[in-house]
Amino acid sequence: MVPRPRAAGRGVAHTPPKTGRVSRGRAQSMKLSKATLDYIARPLEGIELTEMEGEGILYWREQTKMLYLNECARVIWQLCDGGRTVSEIVDALAAEFPGLETEISFQVPELIAQFVAEGVLELVAK
Repeated sequence: MVPRPRAAGRGVAHTPPKTGRVSRGRAQSMKLSKATLDYIARPLEGIELTEMEGEGILYWREQTKMLYLNECARVIWQLCDGGRTVSEIVDALAAEFPGLETEISFQVPELIAQFVAEGVLELVAK
């Protein structure tokens, strides 16, 4: 099971808009969609990750806000580097953790949706 970040949970994202980008406002009212798996997960500018004992804290000065990430959420965040689609992130984790493919395929996109809803990540068309 992939734990959620503590401050997240305000919404679940994911039916891609026609603009080619999933924004925070849009994420709060959307549902998960297979089409979103083809979108690239990219952190917004100004988001900083600080690692401590395997866990992490996302901080963004613009909103003077912090988001705690447990170890699993930190690993997923680091894979959202702007070079991979959501599907590629799921595939990479499923290959790393055999036997957990089903959980990963559902929970990783949900966590990414929470990152979008928190306003720290955007999904952009390939």
